Amino acid sequence: MNKIERIIYDMVKSRPGLKRAFRNIYQTIFDLMPVKRIKSEYKINMLENRFFGFHDHSPFSADESFVLSCVSPSSIRMPRSGEKISLSLDCVEPSKDPIIFGKTSAWNWHMGPKLQWFGEDTIFFNDLVNGNPVGRFVGISGDIKFELSAHFSSVNFKEAIGVGYSFSRLEQGMPGYGYLNQKKSSSDNVLIPDNCGLYIWDLKAHKETFFISIKEIASSCNPTITKDCFHFATHALFNKAASKIAFIHRWVEASNIDIRRSRLMLLDVKSQSLSQLTFGNMISHFHWLTDNSIIAYCNVPGLGDRYCIIDTTSLEIEPLSNTALTSDGHPHPYKDGKKFVSDTYPNRRRMQELFLFNIENSNKTSLGLFYHPKEFQSPDIYKHWCVDLHPRWSPSGRYISFDSCNLGIRSHCILDLENE
Repeated sequence: MNKIERIIYDMVKSRPGLKRAFRNIYQTIFDLMPVKRIKSEYKINMLENRFFGFHDHSPFSADESFVLSCVSPSSIRMPRSGEKISLSLDCVEPSKDPIIFGKTSAWNWHMGPKLQWFGEDTIFFNDLVNGNPVGRFVGISGDIKFELSAHFSSVNFKEAIGVGYSFSRLEQGMPGYGYLNQKKSSSDNVLIPDNCGLYIWDLKAHKETFFISIKEIASSCNPTITKDCFHFATHALFNKAASKIAFIHRWVEASNIDIRRSRLMLLDVKSQSLSQLTFGNMISHFHWLTDNSIIAYCNVPGLGDRYCIIDTTSLEIEPLSNTALTSDGHPHPYKDGKKFVSDTYPNRRRMQELFLFNIENSNKTSLGLFYHPKEFQSPDIYKHWCVDLHPRWSPSGRYISFDSCNLGIRSHCILDLENE
C-alpha cells in the first residue's frame, strides 16, 4: 500500500461499503493489464474445490500427513439456508484419495464450520440439526464420539474446554461470518441482550461452566461505547495453555451495519476477569503469539493502523517497526513465537501476497503472490464470498496452508518451505 492508497484507506476504513466501491473502481482500471496468476518459488500442492477457512487454527494433523478441508460448492455465491457441505481429510502430499468424514450445514466461506483437531485422532466442527446448534466431535473415519448442544469458536484438547458465542447473532452483525437457518432467539433483534454472549463449556462434563452476556461485555472497561448499536462477540480464541481467551467485541450501527467499531478483549479463564486490550475502535485480526502475548492488526491511538504485539499481562502495546508491513492481514505465528506468516488483501493488480515476518530482526520475506479473480470479489456486505489467503502453519513449520482462487476455483493450497 503506497502513501496515497494509505491516505484513502484511512478515510474510508470505517465504512466497508465505501471502501469496497473505491477498491472496485481502482482495480478495474488495472484489469486492462496482463497478470501472472501465481508468482512463487516454492512447491505448492493445490487441492482443488477445497477450502479451510480462518487463520486461527491449523488444519494439519500432528504428523503433517493430512489436512482438514471443506469441499467447496462449485458456484460463486453465498451459502444457502440449510445447505450441507462435505468435510474432507486430504493428503498433504498427493498420494491417497481423500476421506470424507462428515457433512455440515453450519458453515460460511470465511470460517467454514470452525474445523479443528481435538487431539491426534478426533476432529471438531459445528453443525445445525433442526435449526439447533450442535458441536460435533468425530473420528477420522467419521464415527461420532460425542455431540454437544452448542457451537464453539475454539476447543482445547488438553484442558477439555470450549469457548463459543451465537453464530446466528454474528451473521446479523457481519453477514457471511455466521450461520444461516438457526432457530430464532428472543435476543436476535435486541441491541445489547442480557441472555446472549460468550460461554465456556467443560467438554468432559458436557456442560456450560461460564457465561458473560453481551450487555456485561458492552458495559465493561469502557462505558462510553455507543448504546444504540448492535453488539456481538466474535473471533474467540484460547491461548495454548487455555488459561486466557482473547475475543473481539464488535458493534455496528443499528440502521447501517456497514459502520463498524471493535475492540480486543481478554478473559482470564480462572479468575473470570475481563480486560480491554485495544483502544482505537479497530481490531481486525489477531492470534496468540505466546501464552501471554498476541500479534494483532489494530488501531493504536496516535499511530494509526498497524501490526502490534500486545502483552496480556502488562497490557502494553508494542507496534512492529517495519515499513513493509503497510496493510491489514491474517497473522498465524510459529510455535516459538519469534515469527509469523500473514497475507494481504488484493492490491491494485488483484494480487495477494503471502509472507513470513521475523519479529527478532524485523525481516519480511515474500513467499508468493496469488491472483484474486474479479468474479470472486465481494460485491457488497451481504455477498461476502471473496477468498482471503488466511495462512496457517504446520506443527513443524515446514508447510503453510492457505486458501486461494488464483486458478478460478477455490483451492486449499499447501506450500512446502523446504522445496523451492
